[in-house]
Amino acid sequence: MSKYFKNEHGFYSDNITKRQAYFVQLPQLFRQSISKSSEGLLLYNGNSISGMVGNAEMGFFSVGHTVYRYHVKSKVIDKLFTEERMESFYPISSHVILWKRAEENKKKATLMDKKNAGAGVYFSYDIRDGKSQKISNPERLLALTNGLGYTNLSSYSVQMNGTAVPLASYPIGSYYTGSNNGSTQCRGFSWLVYQACWGSYSYGTTRLTGITATNATVLYHDAAMYGKGSRFNFNSPHTIR
Repeated sequence: MSKYFKNEHGFYSDNITKRQAYFVQLPQLFRQSISKSSEGLLLYNGNSISGMVGNAEMGFFSVGHTVYRYHVKSKVIDKLFTEERMESFYPISSHVILWKRAEENKKKATLMDKKNAGAGVYFSYDIRDGKSQKISNPERLLALTNGLGYTNLSSYSVQMNGTAVPLASYPIGSYYTGSNNGSTQCRGFSWLVYQACWGSYSYGTTRLTGITATNATVLYHDAAMYGKGSRFNFNSPHTIR
């Protein structure tokens, strides 16, 4: 477990989460700490679990105002933090929990509805430093959980038209300080990678112009629609691929 959580992993909900089949099996997997009441409610050390979400690799649940994390492979549960004014929570990654502050005292914290978080005061709690930070855009963090799987950024790689990205000359953690195709910084680097993948600066067709990406969900949708190897210019003023 300690080796797995050494790197940060993005959280996502899979089919196991959607049908909650895994949570039905929890009493069998954690016989000493998790049980089921006569009414069919899940209990942790005899206390009712008020919110839970997970997938085939890790999960999170709350009891009262305390959030716990469990690692499926090692079957280990660890306590993350307690916040008496927490109304609801949602995991963003293996290290970051989004939580909403209650306007009045609540007896327990429930799972946040990530499709409709609603108005309120939100914080992100980082397990690594044990601190909460107030945020103004919970939708952006929640949108990060719409992916299809984990990304370990320290060892990420992908094939684009037969070319391995990151490029061998620019491994993760390196910096680009040159220019390419008349552009510098992020735009110049995107041209360098684009040319390496497609063999020219003019390959393909311009698909989107004059589009306003109002939030992370819109941007994610467009990126997913056009696929790996696409190149996006922004007027405000960055370039991604």
